[in-house]
Amino acid sequence: MRTNLIRLPVFCLTLAFTEPAMARDGLIQINAARAVAGGVTPTDTPGYPVTIDTSDSYLLTGDLVVASENTTVVEITADRVTLDLNGFGIYGPVACFASPPTCFPGGGTGHGIHIQSNEVTIRNGSVKGNGADGISGSTASQIRIESVDTGNNGRSCVNLGTVAVIRNTRAVRCALHGFEVLNSALLVDNIAVFNGGVGLASSSSSEAKSGYRSNIFEFNSTGTVSGNPVEVGPNICNGDTTCP
Repeated sequence: MRTNLIRLPVFCLTLAFTEPAMARDGLIQINAARAVAGGVTPTDTPGYPVTIDTSDSYLLTGDLVVASENTTVVEITADRVTLDLNGFGIYGPVACFASPPTCFPGGGTGHGIHIQSNEVTIRNGSVKGNGADGISGSTASQIRIESVDTGNNGRSCVNLGTVAVIRNTRAVRCALHGFEVLNSALLVDNIAVFNGGVGLASSSSSEAKSGYRSNIFEFNSTGTVSGNPVEVGPNICNGDTTCP
């Protein structure tokens, strides 16, 4: 009996290092220790970026911090992924000052979250201080960003492709735009201030436009809104309730 009591914890410890770490409700957890160890998903190697190559739900259980502006923190290559930041953050070393913002170190290539797939949701946390975009998914479709604080990134705070939804998200003091989207996107209840470009840059076409309502775009260096998206509800643009 004493032998069994000793062996059981060892067996459980072995499982903890050989199986994907599960958090509440069966979500796969990601934290700094797991990033260093690798194996979050089948092709995830030790160190950064953390590669998410499997359709599933993931939960951040601690901050992820990189020291280089050229390092991407999280790479998402699978469709149908939900990443709940769980109140934690994804941070790089970049800090941006003044207006228009100047970022140090500048010219980085690393993204906070780089999305190369479709049907991805990111929510509930922070993505700041990265060398390029905070959240980058310019070739992706059907991306949803909810309740995320972004800022101090060396390019745009959020840069997404078509059919995106961005809700209740802040974009503050990024070197380029606050929000950058292609056509057929919807932005609701967001704030973009003190960015080096415009608050919202949309590549809407005559056939397919993006829409926005209940947003605040102020103190962005080259304007409030560009690309002719449709104002589908009231917004505030530099203190004016009439937006482009």
